[in-house]
This record gives sequence, C-alpha cells and structure tokens, in this order.
Amino acid sequence: EQEDTNALLRGYFIRDKEYDPTRADFVPGDKEDRYALDLDLKQNLPKFWTMYMQGNKQSDIDFYDDFFYDDFRDNIQKQNFVSFAKSRDNINLNLYIEQRYNDFFTVLEKEPQVTFDFNNYMLEEYNIFHKFTVAGAALDLRYANDAAQHIDVNRLYMRNEVSMPLKLGWLNVKPLIDLENLYYDDSVDDSSAQRNIVTGDIDLFVKMYKVMYPEKRLW
Repeated sequence: EQEDTNALLRGYFIRDKEYDPTRADFVPGDKEDRYALDLDLKQNLPKFWTMYMQGNKQSDIDFYDDFFYDDFRDNIQKQNFVSFAKSRDNINLNLYIEQRYNDFFTVLEKEPQVTFDFNNYMLEEYNIFHKFTVAGAALDLRYANDAAQHIDVNRLYMRNEVSMPLKLGWLNVKPLIDLENLYYDDSVDDSSAQRNIVTGDIDLFVKMYKVMYPEKRLW
C-alpha cells in the first residue's frame, strides 16, 4: 500500500448445508458453498486525477442478509464500478463505468458516463454567476436472472443555472433561473424523447449580528 492508495479487500467462504433461500430462485440443497468478495480502492493519480473502484461478487442474493445484516441494511445491492474524477478550480470532470457481475440483480449499466461541471463562473461586469453541467451516458438496463432481456439507450443531460445576487439595503436578494434538458435516443415507442424543464427562484436572506464585549473589573 502506497501513501496515496487506500485499499480494502474482504472475502468470505461458508459451507452452508442448511441454506434456506428467502429471495434466491434455487431450492435448498442446490448450493452449499456460499461466498462473497468485496473490494474498495481509492488511488490518487497524477495531474490531479482520482480513481475510485468498488467491486463485489457473491454466490447468492441472500448472503449478506443471512450473515452480515448490518451490511445488508446499509447497502442492499452492492455496486461494481470504477470512477475517474478530476477537480480544478471551478471545473469538475468525471468518467464513470458501472457493470453487473451478479446476475440476480437488476442493474442499469453505464458504459460509460461522462460528466463535466463548470461551477460559478462569474461575469464580473454584470455580477452574474453561471453554473453549467453536461453528462452523456450509454446505458444498458439488465434485468435480474434474464440474460436476454435488456434495454440499450443513450442519454444526454444538460443544465444551465444563472443567478445574480443583489443587495438592497439590509436585504440580500438572489434571483435564479434554471434550465434542464434531458434527451434519450430511444423510448417505449422506438422514438427519441426529450424533456425540458425551466424553473425560477428568488432567495431572500438577512445577516444580523451584534458584537458583545464582556465587562472587565479589576480589584
């Protein structure tokens, strides 16, 4: 383990002759060998990049419910993904890939998803702040215990947020306009789909404070 690496690998193996499935499809006696393998890895890379990986492979859907209920309660369906992220000043870039390795889970695979965030760019001449997000993903919805049935679709998401903070005497005012665009290249009727949402908001806030000096008396 290096200074800029954090890794945790856990493995379990149990010979369970009295396994009574609660959610699994097979009947008792079909499988006696039960196991789980978990990996958490975080690695700092050059050029301000960070890699985070989470992996899981387990023998059956009931494993954590039977033996590690606290883990099951906190994370019923474990994920398998790798993420590469970079943050500099007001810019964030993320590459995210998620796959299914346990056939008894329904998983929306991302192959991959790329997200770009541009936060709070200020047009000083007009005192206007702009936030921009764009994310593109190749998605594959894979259903539990059904290798043949799945849905492939490409998604594009964009969001623009513009705000202009003002100060009116003792009152701080922040009007905001938010525009979201969501596009899918396929839908239930085999045609593309697009959704646009425009929202507006006004924040009002006041800061009030008083400085108190304790009285000092000398005897």
